[in-house]
Amino acid sequence: MISSQGGKNIQSGAFFPDEENIGISRREWYAGMAMQGYVSTEHASQVSYKHIVRWSYALADAMIEEGVK
Repeated sequence: MISSQGGKNIQSGAFFPDEENIGISRREWYAGMAMQGYVSTEHASQVSYKHIVRWSYALADAMIEEGVK
């Protein structure tokens, strides 16, 4: 049985699951939040999309690693 709370699937760590989709992973959620923050800065127009994506996933990975401690 999978319990959910506030749109978060507690068992798998997926966000926004429904009957047809498992949702997105915690890593994808964190990366998306990091990317949203980055692109809202004046520096976003000075770097490539690939740089922003790599930075966002690196930050997401660091957040997950820190959260495991």
